[in-house]
Amino acid sequence: MKTISKNFFLILLIPACYFSLTGFFHAIHISYGELEISQNNFSGKITFNKPDFFNALKNFCGSSMSGYSNQQFDEIKFKYLEKHLRVKNNNGQNLELILSGNGEDDSSIWFTFKFSAPEKIKSIKIRNDALIREFSDQLNLLNIKTSSGEESRIFSKASPVTQINF
Repeated sequence: MKTISKNFFLILLIPACYFSLTGFFHAIHISYGELEISQNNFSGKITFNKPDFFNALKNFCGSSMSGYSNQQFDEIKFKYLEKHLRVKNNNGQNLELILSGNGEDDSSIWFTFKFSAPEKIKSIKIRNDALIREFSDQLNLLNIKTSSGEESRIFSKASPVTQINF
């Protein structure tokens, strides 16, 4: 009887491990981004889990988006990112998000972006609350490169904003 129980357990455990490793079960919610800061120019790339991002878009626009043209779909993606990825300069002024590209594969979607400030920056506040409304355990990781080195920041539901001083 112990052998049957052990074999039955293994029969259930092995597929569960396989599916969790291959993404069939999506247990964690993480985005990854890179931001390079050079004087008053900021450029970067952010990558999301594709089904999670589309779920957020659907909630954002309140519809399935099935009848949207490519242009309308691109506009919704831009508006979503514009709302959820923001940078303010040391004067509290929002810097304009400029999307410079995007792409996707089977499991992820990514965007390249830029921010520019008209004057020298002493500090910035970054808000990255993308997907947090949909997934309370969402973590948005951001690796930041400046002339003085690299550091990483984690954005979450409890802490969606960080400040960087130069």
